[in-house]
Amino acid sequence: MGNDRREIGVPPLQKIVAYPRGHVPTEEERRFYADFIEQLRTRRRALGISQEELDRRLGVSDHQVAKWESFARLPGAFMMMCWANALGVVITVQRDS
Repeated sequence: MGNDRREIGVPPLQKIVAYPRGHVPTEEERRFYADFIEQLRTRRRALGISQEELDRRLGVSDHQVAKWESFARLPGAFMMMCWANALGVVITVQRDS
C-alpha cells in the first residue's frame, strides 16, 4: 500500500456511541452508514481486495465484510476504524460549525 492513503470525510455527528445488540438504526444513522460504507466498498474494489481477503486482514469471521457492505450488520466505531485503516484510508471527523 505504501503512502497511497485516502481521506474520507465523515459527516459530523453529535456523538458516537456503542449501541446494544439489536439496536434499530435511525434514518440519520442509516444515511451515515450508507455513505461511509459505500466509500469503503469503493476503495476496497479500487484496490482489488476481495471481501474474503479483507475478512482475513481484519481478523473477523468469514463473510463479515459482506454483511457490513450489504447492511445485514453494522460495524461498531472501532471496527470502522480498523476497516478504513486496512484500506489505507484516513478518517477525519469535523466539528459541525
